[in-house]
Amino acid sequence: MGDSGQRTQLGVLSQSTVRKRSSDTSESDVQGVSKRRGCRNALDAFLQNRVENMRNNASPFGSCHQGVHGHSPQSQSIMSQSGVTKKRRGPNVDSLFRKSDSGTMTNQNKENRTPDTGVQHRGRGLSIENQIRSVSKRNGRGLGIEKQIQLAATTNQHNILNGKQASSSHYDCAGQRIGEKSRTMTNEGTIPYYGGGAAALKRVETPVPTPQNDEVLIKLEASSINPIDFKVQNGLLRPIAPSKFPFIPVTDIAGEVVKLGSDIKKFKTGDKVVAKLQDMSGGGLAEYAVAKENLTVARPPEVSMDAAALVTAGLTALQALTESALLKLDKNYPEANVLITAASGGVGHYAVQLAKLGNIHVTATCGARNFDFVKNLGADEVIDYKTPEGAAVISPSGRKYDAVINCTTGISWSTFEPQLKENGTVVDLTPGAGTLANFALKTLTFSKKKVVPFLANCRCENLEYLVTMVKQGKVKSMIDSKYPFSKAEDAWTKIMSGHAVGKIIIEYS
Repeated sequence: MGDSGQRTQLGVLSQSTVRKRSSDTSESDVQGVSKRRGCRNALDAFLQNRVENMRNNASPFGSCHQGVHGHSPQSQSIMSQSGVTKKRRGPNVDSLFRKSDSGTMTNQNKENRTPDTGVQHRGRGLSIENQIRSVSKRNGRGLGIEKQIQLAATTNQHNILNGKQASSSHYDCAGQRIGEKSRTMTNEGTIPYYGGGAAALKRVETPVPTPQNDEVLIKLEASSINPIDFKVQNGLLRPIAPSKFPFIPVTDIAGEVVKLGSDIKKFKTGDKVVAKLQDMSGGGLAEYAVAKENLTVARPPEVSMDAAALVTAGLTALQALTESALLKLDKNYPEANVLITAASGGVGHYAVQLAKLGNIHVTATCGARNFDFVKNLGADEVIDYKTPEGAAVISPSGRKYDAVINCTTGISWSTFEPQLKENGTVVDLTPGAGTLANFALKTLTFSKKKVVPFLANCRCENLEYLVTMVKQGKVKSMIDSKYPFSKAEDAWTKIMSGHAVGKIIIEYS
């Protein structure tokens, strides 16, 4: 009972003490509150004065706030969300602070946690510069490709027209200046954007890429466009490729090595090379590009920069013949009969030449206007695909085919099957759903006649073989047309037309 009484008494004492202290301090607090209000009013007056001084471009701290020569900080250009380039001189004073209802100064952007720089990103108060910085951090690679987003569209077109260069630069082995920025062609936009053709390509300035340990930096002399390039632009491989936007298309290049990664052993600066860039990242429609060492081969003096045309088209033709159709490019083997469709195109014209390296009878299809062109490549028979016989892919000599290298679209399995030998194979370079289903069916039923969807696999030894064949004069790159880099849009339009005879080259001065 004593314990309970003590606990009760203590509780009473505590409450009474609180009441007494509250009453004691209530009188003295009046004077303290008055002092605090006076300090707050004084602070408000100081801040208001500072705001007024900043509005009038006069520093509240005297001349020490001015620039080196007594001038205000230089203005900088930023790009608003609408893409309009604006001039900004420091922070927007009116937007940094505002008075609250109680008379105190509060941060207007307290909710956004950042000062309002006049550029908003989805209401989050992030400037363009901060957006790029945050994206770069997420990707963990500094300002590499992500800086292209900042430099894309209107701002970069302005930079190119005015010839702006970054202050940091270095020189290659020949003493030629390499600015920290180079010109590229990108697909417009910083978000996934498909289609648009040549009109969607925009000329911008981007940082010269830095090679990783297993890469070489190449100054381009030529690049070559393939149908797959505009098909990727149209979304053929979405969402796998492109891996990032803006995207620099094209993967087939030739040029000179100007910088080496730390692990490079095969090359030195000044070497002439031909290279295949990675399909996911592209990068070939630019003045400089980085390429993996294992996808780069030396280019001897006998091989011109037109060797850029060899890469995708030549590798496709070689692998379709030797790996998919299992043909031997050797005269000592028994004769085989091969049909090559669209023989005047990029892949087709290489396939004809490579097939003739072996003991192979070549029947080729093309338009009537390209008969002489295809015959000069070495084709034994040429048929017009627009005629009934050509549409049925019937050999003029009545031969049945051991293999078909189908470089076009629109020809069904039912058209090819009657013209095949018992163990004949159709290699489809542009397989669709029908080809894949037919392939599965023929595999499950152990059919002797079959269709094989082609899957490219770029290997350095294959590319070296092609370069050697060009050096020896056994294979030639037939060029439909050449365009300067400044006319790359015209080259893009040409390849999309589907009527190029041979390959299209873009040259870099």
